Amino acid sequence: MKYLIKVLFFITIISNSSQQHALDTIVTFYLQKYPYFKATKNDQELLDKESLEKLSKKIQQPGFVSGKIIKRSKRSSGVPGIMCMYGGHVALSDQKGQVVFPKLQDTPAMNFLITKGIKAAYILAPATIHNWQIDPKHPSKMYHVQLKQNQETQLYYFEATLAEIPKNNSIPLNTVIIISDPENIFIPLGATITDYSPNLTLPNIYIKKEFCFIYNAFYTLAIKQYFEQTYADYQQEALTVSTIQQPNK
Repeated sequence: MKYLIKVLFFITIISNSSQQHALDTIVTFYLQKYPYFKATKNDQELLDKESLEKLSKKIQQPGFVSGKIIKRSKRSSGVPGIMCMYGGHVALSDQKGQVVFPKLQDTPAMNFLITKGIKAAYILAPATIHNWQIDPKHPSKMYHVQLKQNQETQLYYFEATLAEIPKNNSIPLNTVIIISDPENIFIPLGATITDYSPNLTLPNIYIKKEFCFIYNAFYTLAIKQYFEQTYADYQQEALTVSTIQQPNK
């Protein structure tokens, strides 16, 4: 435990060692503890064959699991000290579990790649990198998150789906990379309601207790020289959806 504390302290020091810079627009999301549920004796007695069949049908419905997690999310707390990468930047989740990157794209679509290993495709080794690739030796899982709007309710939401690993293993530029065993991170599929904003506030990601902080930290630090540090300064947005939609008087 003392060794892990020293590692996280070292990461925090190098993350805050430089002068901060303002960010115009950002990509952000929260890393939360995966909610575990303990069944009581009464719960187990109620789960007879008929009840299990009904529960099984509900679980198959889109958004059922995501809805249960959202209801329990208030009991969850953020997970600090996890390093993530996106667009040539690296960021560390803070005490609330928030990860912030500068927004480097115009399209409201993102990918999440959970993998235990990536490798560089060099233009000129070892200094100039063309792009990053998934290492096929390691397990990987990719998710696609797309911002959409419901035409009836006019509500905005993110639709999360499983995505296929690219056949050439090339990682798209609009991809957030988290170094971890994919089995130790849960990303709910389906719709997550959001507010319209120039910033992208992506759905929560849930970290299971088996997540290895040491592997995430040391693997990311080993390739950190190829990434720029993210500095989380903010500015007030001048326009919101409500002000934009107000009629002229």
